[in-house]
Amino acid sequence: MSFLVAWQLLTAIPVGRRGLAAQRPVRSLAWFPLIGLILGAMLAGFDFLLTQLLPDLPAAALLLVAGLPMALKEG
Repeated sequence: MSFLVAWQLLTAIPVGRRGLAAQRPVRSLAWFPLIGLILGAMLAGFDFLLTQLLPDLPAAALLLVAGLPMALKEG
């Protein structure tokens, strides 16, 4: 449960039910490094695939668009 709370606090990617982040956010602090590792690995893998398939500029643009839901947080 605290993993989902941390995920909702750090990203705009929807997971679980709405309002979950209001439940004991302090307990979720331990999950922050793992979530950062997961997000970084996802972007690194996506970058690797894109650079193999596309030229640099389109690959960079798509990587930026793919990373926006992870980087932007509502409110």
